[in-house]
Amino acid sequence: MEAAIAALNASGLVDVIVLARGGGSLEDLAAFNSERVARAIAASNLPVVSAIGHETDFTIADFAADLRAPTPSAAAELITEAQHKIAERLANQAHRLERAASFQFLQARQRLTRLP
Repeated sequence: MEAAIAALNASGLVDVIVLARGGGSLEDLAAFNSERVARAIAASNLPVVSAIGHETDFTIADFAADLRAPTPSAAAELITEAQHKIAERLANQAHRLERAASFQFLQARQRLTRLP
């Protein structure tokens, strides 16, 4: 798992890493309870979302991750919600920038028409 996290960081192909596994016994979730995995998550340059088990399951990976989702399905919802919020904010900022540029253009035009 540590190698996979490092490879995803180096690939440049992804924006976020989701560690996901449905519920199971403590033995099934043991891979997410290691110090090596926690260190790999902490060293990740990409944000890491931990979505291990069910709502009542907690692993060391959850505490090392940037965000803990209670279930794998919830992780998908959280990521897409955040993506939509970012897109909306970018659209709002683009609109404000267009309005500011238009205002500056109008002011410059008015100054030019006043020149002798």
